[in-house]
Amino acid sequence: MIEGNNAWAAAAEVRKRWVAQLLWRRTAPKEALRFAAGQLLTMPEALRRGLPAAAGRLVFTELTGKPLEAVLRDCETYPLARLPLLVLAPIAVAYESEMAGDGDRRGTWRTDKWAPCSRKDAGRWLMFLATLGYQMSAIEQAVARGVPYEGEDPAGQPDTGPTGTPDTPAADTDSAGAGSGQAGADPGHPADSGQAAGGPEQANGGSGQGGDRTGAGAADAADDPGAYPGAAAA
Repeated sequence: MIEGNNAWAAAAEVRKRWVAQLLWRRTAPKEALRFAAGQLLTMPEALRRGLPAAAGRLVFTELTGKPLEAVLRDCETYPLARLPLLVLAPIAVAYESEMAGDGDRRGTWRTDKWAPCSRKDAGRWLMFLATLGYQMSAIEQAVARGVPYEGEDPAGQPDTGPTGTPDTPAADTDSAGAGSGQAGADPGHPADSGQAAGGPEQANGGSGQGGDRTGAGAADAADDPGAYPGAAAA
């Protein structure tokens, strides 16, 4: 159980950094709005618990890179292609707040214990991220597949994670680099003011297995003007 708790906590830190990079992209993946609409219509337990307080939690600033007031101002100027990410942001905050942390939240990965975010709901969130290119750890794969966690890279539990890199959430929407000079650029975006260099450093700061899963794309983040400004969220 201790191994599982540690693996789940480490995976959560890596996942939050990846989600932060996703939310800072200039163009939303086409799946984002559809997933957000489905979540708001069905309102799973994790959202019923996490959404009301999402904007006031520390993880909100960690994932969006800005406090709520600044994000609200962004709503007035964001290009339409990016607005679905603002819709997705509080949903991401709710899941990441309810899936890991203190108390019962650290046991979301377990099959024999109740958690604020059910294993099924956590698996649905993880599978959504995987469709965008997120590489799941062994314990996240177990949750997403609905099977017990048997340790890192257990025999008979093949790697079902996608092959995309964490810094490229969706291959068909990776237009941030080409769009750096487009009229839709956000003048208040930290990446536009030369602060994006902190992102790759933060991405390599994960512990345990986490650093291995984010390091592959960290070198590319500095060249991507849409990369998440890790320094701003630190």
